[in-house]
Amino acid sequence: MDLSLVAKYDRPIPRYTSYPPVPFWTGAPSPSLWAQGLAEHYDPLRGVDLYLHIPFCQELCSYCGCHRVITKNLARQDAYVEALSKEWTSKIQNAFNGQPPRINSIHFGGGTPNFLTPENFEKLLNHLTQGGKSAHFIGAVEVDPRTIKEEHLTTFKKLGLSRISLGIQDFDDRVQTEIKRIQPYPLIEALFKTLRSLNFESINFDLIYGLPAQTEATIEDTFAKVLTLGPDHIAFYSYAHLPTKLKNQLLIKENLLPRGVDKFKLFLRARSLVKASSYVDIGMDHFARPGSPLSKAFLERRLQRSFMGYTVQKSNILIGLGASSISASPVAYVQNEKDVKLYESLCLQGNLPHTTGHILSPQDKEAETLIQDLMCHGDVRLSESQKSDIQNHLKEDLQEFIKDDLLHFSDDQMILTEKGRPFMRNIAALFDHHLRARQGAATGPRFSQSI
Repeated sequence: MDLSLVAKYDRPIPRYTSYPPVPFWTGAPSPSLWAQGLAEHYDPLRGVDLYLHIPFCQELCSYCGCHRVITKNLARQDAYVEALSKEWTSKIQNAFNGQPPRINSIHFGGGTPNFLTPENFEKLLNHLTQGGKSAHFIGAVEVDPRTIKEEHLTTFKKLGLSRISLGIQDFDDRVQTEIKRIQPYPLIEALFKTLRSLNFESINFDLIYGLPAQTEATIEDTFAKVLTLGPDHIAFYSYAHLPTKLKNQLLIKENLLPRGVDKFKLFLRARSLVKASSYVDIGMDHFARPGSPLSKAFLERRLQRSFMGYTVQKSNILIGLGASSISASPVAYVQNEKDVKLYESLCLQGNLPHTTGHILSPQDKEAETLIQDLMCHGDVRLSESQKSDIQNHLKEDLQEFIKDDLLHFSDDQMILTEKGRPFMRNIAALFDHHLRARQGAATGPRFSQSI
């Protein structure tokens, strides 16, 4: 890898977990327009996908960029679970004429989903699935290894939550101390063995590069432990340091942060170790064992990039429940109120808690398709108008990518090279007309660095 490319392409760019990115949204659709879009596109055979955001954490991690509430008061969950149930009831009335839709998948994210008791998980799942589950239902839950209990795991299995994601971040003792997330390797090893003994369908590890005190040596040690355990999926995210936006990141010692080429070397070293262990490189920062759900989806072109990272393409309707959650349809996005107390109040009054969103234009939909294809499949087919647009407005950028061997372009097709995969966000920005319109502006939204 030519490391001079890092300085050339390391710039603030959206992560493209949605298109348009949230900072470019123009406002939520009316409840009637949102409901109309869902009614038009709902297919009972495909059902809907649900994302539930559980914002509570018992401890603050200094690197965290999620919407969360720090509390050790476990009683906080009861009002929140009631609000989630009320929100789902309101959405059924608003968008599905009072008839509960079929559920294709459920993903619990956070925060810390296992802040909820097993009893509250069961209560929620029973309420959410009144309309039944699809034949190929997928249930996934993110867990905090420090607080998960075995009774949670047995309840997850009973409820069909068969995919587990563990927040690992890093195994190095000093790195864990710096990010205020202490979870020794023996704790993870014991939990992993329990998960395997319970026959969960897939286990994912979330890790991060660019954290304070990380070096190539610590990354090698962390990934030696990861690969010894052998999770089905590995997500290796770039740390986004935005302390002016995320006050908890002021706790991070900036002099310990690897940056630029040093940070990129961490990713390259980990990627080489993971691929040497026969994992499939399925996207910008995700790896999967051959035969695992994400690996199969990648090979069958069913992979999808969303707010949850890389997932299996499922329904075309995503309903987000909970504070800050985002819902998506072929017509629009909506996001819920972020303040937990206000969110609960709105739901308990029978109101939809939407506060912002975006109605998709034809140009947005076209760009979304191109970005999804590039980031999930590594190639893009262009219409004549798209080819003309790129040649007229972005020819110089395109030629740079080709010259640096990041991209092959012939006739109507763009294909990422192996060398170009880490620069996927830069290339996706070719299709981002919202970002293009703001180039050169003195102020605007802040994005994380692309490397």
